[in-house]
Amino acid sequence: MDRTANIGDIAIIGNGGFPRKKAIYGFICKCRLVIFCDGAFSRFTAAKDPYGLKERILSLPCIVTGDMDSIKPEMKGFLSAKGVLKPNPDQETNDQTKAFETAMDWISKDIRRRQHTVAASAPDNAQDIPDNSADVPNNAPDVPDNAPASYRYRINFIGATGLREDHTIGNMGLLMEYAGHKAVKDGQVSLRMISDYCIAFPMTGSGSFECGTGRAVSVFSPDSSLRLVSDGL
Repeated sequence: MDRTANIGDIAIIGNGGFPRKKAIYGFICKCRLVIFCDGAFSRFTAAKDPYGLKERILSLPCIVTGDMDSIKPEMKGFLSAKGVLKPNPDQETNDQTKAFETAMDWISKDIRRRQHTVAASAPDNAQDIPDNSADVPNNAPDVPDNAPASYRYRINFIGATGLREDHTIGNMGLLMEYAGHKAVKDGQVSLRMISDYCIAFPMTGSGSFECGTGRAVSVFSPDSSLRLVSDGL
């Protein structure tokens, strides 16, 4: 059985170092939603396409968010006309956090939509209730009506590291802040950061994870007073 069948993946593309591995681009192609930070969208559309997957990724349901300081006016107008632009002028948060907040808002609406659809479903397979929300693209892949209650969401931060050390440190540190969100603490949403070199994820308490024999594992805490205990590492 595919263990990922009950997971709805969302990719957040940051304006750091884009991955080079084909497998990561292939993974993005399977996501239900792609959220670009504004600067990342500008760079991604102008970047080379070594695997021929760029158009496929850009055809996915997507949202572009941020303070829009890194996107050209003509591109801004084009995205606005498509209904996928979500400006956020808040200068107290960075674009990754704005993208995270956008993802959580989308997840909340998707859960309500799925619950509404399931509740309204009739035995004769009545047509699903249409979704006209600009924040949930009309071509977003639907969760099957018979999806189990164990369906979960996973937010994948890609392009969050690299290029600038200050942004890398800040973005990785923010994972712990996001881990305090109620939906994350309740297990409805999981978080991970993906690059060509590692997969990073927050742990706020006791837990276990599989990584395979012989793989390097690093565990660190922003709190120097925290005592870490491990078994099997």
